[in-house]
Amino acid sequence: MGDAVQIDATYGHAWDPDHRALVGPLTDEEARRRHGTEEPYVVLLGDPEQPRALLEPASPKPGDLTAWCFDEHQRRTFLFEFRAIFERMSLLRMAEWQYPDAHRPEFDRKAPRCLTNFGRDGRPTASPFDAEPGTEFRGLNPWSWSSSFELPEFGEWTRLAAFILDDRQLLDQQDDDWLDDRPEPGSGPLRPGPEIETMFEPGARYLLEPVGSGPLDEVDVEIRRLGPLRMSTGRIIVCDPGYLPGQQTPFNVSLPPGHHDVVVALARFVENPEHVRVAGCRVGVRDAQVATWEPAVPIGSDVDELGDGEFFASGVDGGRLCVFDAAALPGEVFHDVIDTSDYTDEMDDWTTGLNLIAFQSGWGDGAYPAWVGRDAGGDVVCFVVDTQVLDNATLLGPSATPDPADPAI
Repeated sequence: MGDAVQIDATYGHAWDPDHRALVGPLTDEEARRRHGTEEPYVVLLGDPEQPRALLEPASPKPGDLTAWCFDEHQRRTFLFEFRAIFERMSLLRMAEWQYPDAHRPEFDRKAPRCLTNFGRDGRPTASPFDAEPGTEFRGLNPWSWSSSFELPEFGEWTRLAAFILDDRQLLDQQDDDWLDDRPEPGSGPLRPGPEIETMFEPGARYLLEPVGSGPLDEVDVEIRRLGPLRMSTGRIIVCDPGYLPGQQTPFNVSLPPGHHDVVVALARFVENPEHVRVAGCRVGVRDAQVATWEPAVPIGSDVDELGDGEFFASGVDGGRLCVFDAAALPGEVFHDVIDTSDYTDEMDDWTTGLNLIAFQSGWGDGAYPAWVGRDAGGDVVCFVVDTQVLDNATLLGPSATPDPADPAI
């Protein structure tokens, strides 16, 4: 092997797409400081006069990274959105624009383009738009999209550049084991996706995973505050209220007895605002950062019982779920009067002084997982019921990245 190929890095506040230039140059020291505090900054890779790629660390949120590749006219032609999942960087979304001539503007609405979303197992779902039959897109035949790699330290951009540029000369000089395969489908119990961290952020916009050849829908998240959920034992039950008053098994996680704030995430479809789905319900315990997530396990069960891709499900036959403390006594009257036509409802158990909180269950009937978030010390931060509306969705942020599926681009 010859001398190692290096790629230069220049730092700045932002990228100006109109002038196709870096805005507000930063010293290496200031960029390093921002990297450590997860403040916004950008990295221009290659010759500043003819850059090859642009990195946006902490975008669209801290811990994430957005990357762009340029063509010879400094138009952004490839988009890569990475998420930090289990201390590794995994690709969740890729987009490609093809410009037929040098005068075509960036993100031209008539340019052929392709959006590729990646599931938790790394498998791509590619959707081309305004392309002639036979048009080749890089996202339609990815060479290593099933891979993930370690989160890059500040200044260690060569591996990431090799990946997004598909530069074989850069790739060949990397260690053999730097690029690890994502877990294959069937490699263990279901794990939460990155949306578990962000679905309760008001104003967030998501691009839902395409279903077959259906439309690419965007949704805006709205937060509805409920409760508090009154708990005396701290043992929480999740079930379809239609199953009450039958015996229900609580989860083995212990929440502190007392009153806990409850929020639900409502996903409102941008193109059809009357269409709303409940994306999840969160029971808050303490104001702290979640360090780890684990599946909620019913009492008497063990996570080792779970097979490939499995989870302990809360089954739904009536299109809704509810949460309550194990000491509550929700009787038949609850089943009759619970009304979630406005997406949520709350009922009091006057016998015990406790209550029940109900909500519509995502896409309707089915089986849904619950997760326990813990802080770095192992204490419970929250309990989340995920109705999987945002499963494999792409977080666009409050200011959506140009969407290649949108004809207005």
